[in-house]
Amino acid sequence: MASAHLVFQLVLGQFLLGFLTQALILASLWHLLERGASGSLAAGITAVQAVAVLSGSPLFAWILDRRPPLLRPILPLGLVGAALSGLASPFPGLWGSYALLALLVFLLAALLALYGAFTGKALVRLVPKEDLPRANARLEAAGALAGLLGPTLGGTLVGALGSGGVLALLGGALLLPAGLLWRLLPRLPLPDPTPLEGRASALGVPLGLFLLLVAPPALMGVALAMGGLLVGLLLHQGDRPEGLGLAWTVFGLGSLLGARLMTSRPPARLSLGVAVGLGVSGLGNLLTGLLPYPGLLLGSFLAGLGLPVVGATSRTLAQWTGEEDRLGALFAYRTAAVHGTRILGAPLGGFGADALGPGTALLVLGALLASAGAFLLPPLLRLEKGRREGL
Repeated sequence: MASAHLVFQLVLGQFLLGFLTQALILASLWHLLERGASGSLAAGITAVQAVAVLSGSPLFAWILDRRPPLLRPILPLGLVGAALSGLASPFPGLWGSYALLALLVFLLAALLALYGAFTGKALVRLVPKEDLPRANARLEAAGALAGLLGPTLGGTLVGALGSGGVLALLGGALLLPAGLLWRLLPRLPLPDPTPLEGRASALGVPLGLFLLLVAPPALMGVALAMGGLLVGLLLHQGDRPEGLGLAWTVFGLGSLLGARLMTSRPPARLSLGVAVGLGVSGLGNLLTGLLPYPGLLLGSFLAGLGLPVVGATSRTLAQWTGEEDRLGALFAYRTAAVHGTRILGAPLGGFGADALGPGTALLVLGALLASAGAFLLPPLLRLEKGRREGL
């Protein structure tokens, strides 16, 4: 019961961090535009997220595997710093606000990435290995719910309170997860620091194995950004602006259902779950490119349905594969790889739309995802068979 309660608090922390990060980033962008910032200047805030995650990965790996007790002050106090940045950001001029909001977004992106890598390692000590798929699915559900509600509530609050009011309100709300983590982290069984030696251990596992483990979530990261842009362009081409928010909502509902299915009935073979998740998401993109509005919303739903299936099953395979004292490095660099490939999604989507048209580009994306699932299945089956024999 104690472990179940700790897992619930980890999942709650995932939701609060993701939800507040999404809402605060939206409010930050709106606030800068209200202050007169150019579109490119405001967009620079989103680039800060990538810098935080990619540059911080070696530090995250070092903390998680060599200095795990540092998590106890870093996560809650980092959130306090982010809260102060959000509370103070409405008051200075444009450049002062920009600096504070850049600091806010940097801290939130870095702390969310560190927390995500930490949960990948912590769950191994909290639940039996055969229960990891359900625990990971709960984390995926928390992330999906945060992604669905964060921008929606953030936009609603900006309309009601103004961007400055939202930054103050939600900046102060960051003290909630800070307090949760301040109480939770001392109760978790953090591993003893273990020195890491040799180049082969830098990623937590050998490079070839790391690429196999990270390929499925990285593909979904590319598909998420690329598909989102292509759906927007397709709806714009058809003069259906009302479909933008609806497509995102349907995608989020599909993600929630996929996570719910994973918690109730995880697949007997995780590798099959990866392949099926990629295939379902690929089918969703194919239908989005083929069907006229509103039929394409079915494609958005299926694309979302496959996302948490791939996320939960690939996380569990990584937990089964990596050595426990190196899981911090594995999940820190896994997070960086997924985030880095996601950055490529929007430019690839724009290039595909220019070259082929958004509908045809979605067909290509869907076919690639389905093909990738079939291509990755044999090596993942061999990997899973070996790890199950060692459980």
